[in-house]
Amino acid sequence: MLRASVAVEKKGIPSVALVCEGFTGQALSTADGLGMPNLQLAMEPGHVNLKTKEELERNTQTVTLEGVIKGLTVQPTEGKIRPEPNPRDIVFKGTFEEVNAFFYENQWQEGTPIVPPTVEKVAEFLKFTGRSPDEVIGVLLPDNRQATVWNIAVNGVMAGCRPEYMPVLIAIVEAMADPKYDVKSSGNTPGAEELITISGPIVKELDFNYTQGVLRVGFQANTSIGRFPRLILRNIAGFLPHSTDKGTFGNTWRVVLAENDDAVRKIGWEPMSVDRGFKAGDNVITIARHHAGASQSSVSGGPEEILANIADTLQRMVGIWAADKFTVGFGVGKSGCT
Repeated sequence: MLRASVAVEKKGIPSVALVCEGFTGQALSTADGLGMPNLQLAMEPGHVNLKTKEELERNTQTVTLEGVIKGLTVQPTEGKIRPEPNPRDIVFKGTFEEVNAFFYENQWQEGTPIVPPTVEKVAEFLKFTGRSPDEVIGVLLPDNRQATVWNIAVNGVMAGCRPEYMPVLIAIVEAMADPKYDVKSSGNTPGAEELITISGPIVKELDFNYTQGVLRVGFQANTSIGRFPRLILRNIAGFLPHSTDKGTFGNTWRVVLAENDDAVRKIGWEPMSVDRGFKAGDNVITIARHHAGASQSSVSGGPEEILANIADTLQRMVGIWAADKFTVGFGVGKSGCT
């Protein structure tokens, strides 16, 4: 609805976007990113799928309709695009702890310490690509911000990557910027997470783990590059939790999955590069969004139907993960366990 409003507004036709109450913040941030910070919204209280027909009619007549009329008849105040620092601006100076506190407060890191992206560290990454630092790899929604070789390097530094990973980082962003990937859906309700799969000689060249425990942390290439896409989604695309990122559940795929080319060859299969339309021996990355099979993201139907779906999901989760539990209580002046 929001993007449709932006499209018709650009044609000179006044419009009002309808939005459920819980998504108002996301709508405002998305409109800002699309260059229309004063786009008019009409709010529907609560969520439409959780209302009876009578409640929906009453809310539409008493709240939403009023917002539509006001949005079409009252001249809005002039909206202003939020200013952003230039790519090479020094935004902060301080200790490691102070830098991380500043980045966290500005929502530029996702809750775990980042490597401060100094100009010198970024320059080391740029040595591993022949592309211009200012080259635009793509434009990422919802903030409609350009992903450049420079800011890819910045986020690679922050993620704890090594400079020689730079070609992989650029390839990941190229895939994310492809319209077929539909990056703008990265903040939708199911809360899916990006899974990066890598295939080819580069797996061994960059020392990816491709044998036992391939989706566990513990190897720098797999783990740091696995962290990188979420930083790009946050800092370039603009997906922020409780704002433009409205994932109901959290799902984590923070480790790159590297193909075991030796095992594939041994059993007579074609490598993933061939499956994806490339030649055997090519270096290939694939990006896909996944969510845990046990998540419950449906909001269709009434409360009773939704509750039944939640109960079914919990039953499946308990069946899969049933185990002995050990609980430790803690607090000031007391501790205990059961």
